[in-house]
Amino acid sequence: MELHWMASRRACLLGAAWASAWLLAACAAPPAPPAPPAPPTPAPSRDEQLRALGFRPTDEGWELSIAGRMLFDSDSDVLGTEGQATADRLGRQLAQLEITRVRIEGHADSTGSQAYNLALSLRRAQAVQRAMVAAGLRDADIQTLGLGKTAPVNDNRTPEQRQQNRRVAIVLPAQ
Repeated sequence: MELHWMASRRACLLGAAWASAWLLAACAAPPAPPAPPAPPTPAPSRDEQLRALGFRPTDEGWELSIAGRMLFDSDSDVLGTEGQATADRLGRQLAQLEITRVRIEGHADSTGSQAYNLALSLRRAQAVQRAMVAAGLRDADIQTLGLGKTAPVNDNRTPEQRQQNRRVAIVLPAQ
């Protein structure tokens, strides 16, 4: 009986040794290689970023007519809260894109004399210029023009149409 007990004990010890060796081998296996990193998402191009801001390509470069976002009251060159926020946002974003040539064109409706509207539209362009400079654009990179009532977007027959003509446009001339 003792021989049988010793054989049984030896079998248990061998089994335990084998199981221990197997567990150690399993633990010592090298870890799975890490998954390859995802390819980086390419940054949007300058053109894509300008389109996202609302600019559209023209023969001169890029233009943003911000009639709906930066309108002026009749006989006023004061930017409203929404217009100020728009000018600030655009100024910061154009500065980040390292835009170095900006033309701000002021416009007026058909009420008032040609000389008065030219001066008023220039003051409107300068108001936007000041806001964009405060947001980070360089003053030397911005040209302002007052176009008066020479380039209406509407025919000025109704108060609503005249309102749409009291605006600024931002042009990024071709570099």
